[in-house]
Amino acid sequence: MVAGFKDRSDIDVRVGLLSSHTSNGTNLPTGRAGLVAFNIVRKSPVRSVMLRAALGGPLTEAENAFLSACAEESKECDVAIWLGLSWDPVSLSLPRVCACPVIHHATDSISLAEINRLPGSEKWLRIKVARSLERRVLNAGYVKVVYNSPQDSKQAVSLLSGAEDNRVATLPIGVDPDVFYPERVRIDRRPLRVILSGVMNYRPNVDAALALVRDILPHIRADVEIAIVGRDPTPDLMELSVTNANVVVTGAVLSLADELRRSDIFAAPMVSGGGISNKVLEALSCGLPVVVTPLVADNFPDKPEAMRVAKGASDFASAIDDLAADAGLRSRLSLGAAEYIRAGTWSWQSRSDRLFDVLQECAETESAIAGRSFKSRRTPLSR
Repeated sequence: MVAGFKDRSDIDVRVGLLSSHTSNGTNLPTGRAGLVAFNIVRKSPVRSVMLRAALGGPLTEAENAFLSACAEESKECDVAIWLGLSWDPVSLSLPRVCACPVIHHATDSISLAEINRLPGSEKWLRIKVARSLERRVLNAGYVKVVYNSPQDSKQAVSLLSGAEDNRVATLPIGVDPDVFYPERVRIDRRPLRVILSGVMNYRPNVDAALALVRDILPHIRADVEIAIVGRDPTPDLMELSVTNANVVVTGAVLSLADELRRSDIFAAPMVSGGGISNKVLEALSCGLPVVVTPLVADNFPDKPEAMRVAKGASDFASAIDDLAADAGLRSRLSLGAAEYIRAGTWSWQSRSDRLFDVLQECAETESAIAGRSFKSRRTPLSR
């Protein structure tokens, strides 16, 4: 989203990255900026990093170096954005060390993600830990905490007292319609291709793919091919293509947009996870009707006609059968899906404009609190 600022003449953006497996790893630029975005590329397993944060363990040498670099860089900025997740130990310290106000772009609520996980022996403990961590980060001193979906924001607000609700904002993700565009002439394929895309070692995507093949496919009457598309498929997903002749597991592909354009229906039987699925936005932008679970649909207040919501395996299969049986309906929904993305506010540029408004609001508010007029140290944050 920050990349949407690249063509602006009224704001200068710096981006800092840290790879946590290096000794110092800092790659922060020099010079002044209206905005700086900080991020960490984690090589350690999420569970080990999250546990260290929950237990209040000491920061690593690389993390301390990163914080020191952020502190120095923030002296030349009006506002900073932290792009790390709430389970990252750095999240608790960053507002304290920075010389400018810091916005936390949390993306997803980690406690909601744990609540939405499939049942397991450790689920109650993971929920408790995630809630505690997220609450601590929400109270760590960020001027605004931004989430990608209304449901994630609602969960965050539930962890705060009412007086602090205004620190939580919703800013959904976007899609690039210049990359994800519909097939110009849609081909009538046999069998029809039903696609699910995503990073296929991410547990919610794995759960969805397994549900699609094991639970839903046996109920589908139409002649369909199931395509599981995305990098790093787990062994149990790879096994699906061995035991099912009409299931293809691709692994990494050169162009996800091309894979979507070669498909007829997008299926997202998400049974865990949270947030707005960018996979669904990309499918709609490519003109595919989508069949989703309520877990996905609840984050779309203005559900497009091309989005069919199904509960349970048999309902999901019936929705796919209805679309498969009516080429005219698929064609009409295809046009509506692409138009929904282009006519709405789903482009990255639109999202960047909204982020810009949040940035300016925070910078001006903090300047007023400090008793000084708001003025960027390099170029004004004004349009």
